[in-house]
Amino acid sequence: PPDSEIGKKSILPRATQLTFFRFLGSLSLGLLAHPNLKVVQRIQETVQLLPDFALPATFLFIANYSNSISLKRIGISLTYTTKCAIPIVTLILTLILDGRDSLPSVPVLLSLVPIALGIGAASWDNPTFEPLGVLAAFVSCTAQSALNVSSKRVMSKLSVSGVLAQRAMIA
Repeated sequence: PPDSEIGKKSILPRATQLTFFRFLGSLSLGLLAHPNLKVVQRIQETVQLLPDFALPATFLFIANYSNSISLKRIGISLTYTTKCAIPIVTLILTLILDGRDSLPSVPVLLSLVPIALGIGAASWDNPTFEPLGVLAAFVSCTAQSALNVSSKRVMSKLSVSGVLAQRAMIA
């Protein structure tokens, strides 16, 4: 950009820009990076699935947007240390929605204990701790878990591939 443009504030906040470019890049790759060039067909398939993937898409947006806020506020190490709780939150959501029969085996559950302890230890005295940033990281973690659970349900119901589901949620 010209020197007069450097340092000017953007109309859109950085978190919005990051989320927009992530989604735009992912959607473009999903539509264009394919062995066959049937782009119109992929667009039609994607549009047909939009209503079914509305809830998972909302969780995807929230996860990405709050992740961008967290990265700006507390940096990459604390953001992604916090997001290591995704397996634990996913387990809790699955338990709430599907009951005890949906739980994995005891050894798998016990493997989550070191994850929880590691998150706590790594985050204990981080110099970039800021309440809003940590809250955004936890929101992103929870939204990612809700995305995992809800998208799996829709994909199973419709027998849709992960690639097609990703395109529908991004769109």
